[in-house]
Amino acid sequence: MPAVTQTRRAKYNVNGNLREQYYQVTGASGDTLVVGMNAIRFVDVQAPITGTTVTAGPLPGTSTITFAASGAFTAANVQVLGV
Repeated sequence: MPAVTQTRRAKYNVNGNLREQYYQVTGASGDTLVVGMNAIRFVDVQAPITGTTVTAGPLPGTSTITFAASGAFTAANVQVLGV
């Protein structure tokens, strides 16, 4: 599975949990994003305004997120919470 590309990334520690924010994510359905966490608890995707539907979810037991989209997407923002 190809990896998505991102323009910018920000990392935060919020009450003992990690939060990573990825900006301007570009990819397609089936693409992956590997994050620096041991366990992913929550993934939120703000899809681009182009009308493309984008969702994402973690692969259990990994630090990898897989995207599902109705087409290629650009400019999506992804927020990940975990430990």
